[in-house]
Amino acid sequence: MMTRKPKPLPTRYPKAAAAAYAHTLVDLVKEMHAIYYAAFQAAIKPEAKAYRPDSFREDGPLDLIIAALQRAKNTAVAVFAPFRVRAAARQFVQQVELFNRSNVGQQVKKIRGIDPTIGENWIDDFISASIEENVSYITTIPEQYHERITGVVLQGTKNGQSIRDMAAEIRKVYNVSEKRARFIARDQAGSLTGQLTSRRHQAAGVTRFIWRTSEDERVREEHDDFNGREYSYAEGAGPRKLLPGRDYNCRCTAEPIFD
Repeated sequence: MMTRKPKPLPTRYPKAAAAAYAHTLVDLVKEMHAIYYAAFQAAIKPEAKAYRPDSFREDGPLDLIIAALQRAKNTAVAVFAPFRVRAAARQFVQQVELFNRSNVGQQVKKIRGIDPTIGENWIDDFISASIEENVSYITTIPEQYHERITGVVLQGTKNGQSIRDMAAEIRKVYNVSEKRARFIARDQAGSLTGQLTSRRHQAAGVTRFIWRTSEDERVREEHDDFNGREYSYAEGAGPRKLLPGRDYNCRCTAEPIFD
């Protein structure tokens, strides 16, 4: 009588870590936006109303608006202070790593009786590099926000835009930054999971996997085509030789095939 092989545990996307990271980053964006919006209400709005295109005063409304925006930027520096950004990135990376360590360790131990995550001499460098990568992504948020806010306010003022419409445009800038924060969290959760899973599977002798999507409406068509199919870690999937989690904003995972 043939013994049936035990089914491996599924590889899991770290939803909780991704959600917590997104919440942290969005809170930073909200805090920054509150500083700029307060400056808009107190200092920028009066000058925008007073602006006249034929004014050549050195301390005219546009100069005062630019100064107000710079003060807001200087104040908002504390929101995205290096120690806060690095702490957020470190906590997230460590959470994803521990989640994946437990997940893949149990996967392999169930089938092979060994834990491939013991004695990993590469993991400290991987964590450090991943923290630095996330820090670089987070620091783009205030830079891009300031550039967009400055453009909205200056163009709106020069074009005679109403205060109500200008405020609506400022809100749109906030929405873009919020979406960027959520994107970073989702993208990095998938990317880190994909990289960790690939290294740990291959360290355990796994050379092939089944592509698994999250099976919801956000799955892109190409990845939906990969779903449920077998691929090798050496070749990847499709013309781009993709691995789960390596594409932008990818939440797919690799289910190991134990030969």
